[in-house]
Amino acid sequence: MGSYEKTMADLSEMKSRFQSGFSSSDRLLLDRLHRLIYGSEITNTGCSDCYRDAYVMIYNKLKTDKEMPKAPNYILKGGALIHPVGTSRFYTNPLPSDDIAEEFLSKFPQEVNKFAQLPVDWEDRVAAYKARKAEEARAKAEAEKKAEGENATTVNDSEAEELKTSLIEAGQQIESLRKDKEDLSTTVKTLIEEKAELTQKVEALNKLLAERAESESAGENSESEEVNNLQMELATAKAELEAAQAENEQLKLDNRALKAANTRLKNNSAKDAE
Repeated sequence: MGSYEKTMADLSEMKSRFQSGFSSSDRLLLDRLHRLIYGSEITNTGCSDCYRDAYVMIYNKLKTDKEMPKAPNYILKGGALIHPVGTSRFYTNPLPSDDIAEEFLSKFPQEVNKFAQLPVDWEDRVAAYKARKAEEARAKAEAEKKAEGENATTVNDSEAEELKTSLIEAGQQIESLRKDKEDLSTTVKTLIEEKAELTQKVEALNKLLAERAESESAGENSESEEVNNLQMELATAKAELEAAQAENEQLKLDNRALKAANTRLKNNSAKDAE
């Protein structure tokens, strides 16, 4: 087959015979070009319109591609097709590339009889195709594994930083709770001491009132006023004692709450550390 320029010149020269009918040499050229481009014969070669249709297809194809097609290494027999498993694609002549045929033969070497033409070394080509695809798969797997490893390292570093921050915060909270507990213990101790003093004072006042009640001296009015004062003092002391007891109970509740919070915080810190 001639060069692209020579072929296009021949096709242009044939335009003058498009309506009147192509010559025998014209038809031979169209037959060769049709086999080269489309991998098949022109149907119904006794029909002038069939050659006209073939001429239009060939001329437009070459004008668009701006080059002569390369002779295919693999040509299917008439009516044969290739259907890659798992796809909706079907291939007939001309095959888009040698890879289509070599992929098919790598999986179904017993189907070699589907081809009307194939290279003498087709088995070596198919083996090379399989090796190339295996290498591509291996390289892809290594790249994906490397990417997964990098992602895992990034995630682990991030999780480690978050865990460190959580542990620091937990330690600070534990220290704060420990200080609150110490302050609360001091306050409770002080209230217990104050309660003991108030209890003694109330007991002394009760004793004094009892002694005054039994006394029947001449200065009853004066003593009565003193008794009233003592009663007021006793009532005040009792009120202070009750207030101290209430505060002591509240502090006990607060102390239990702090202990519970401290326990939960320690448990959470232990889980984070795991």
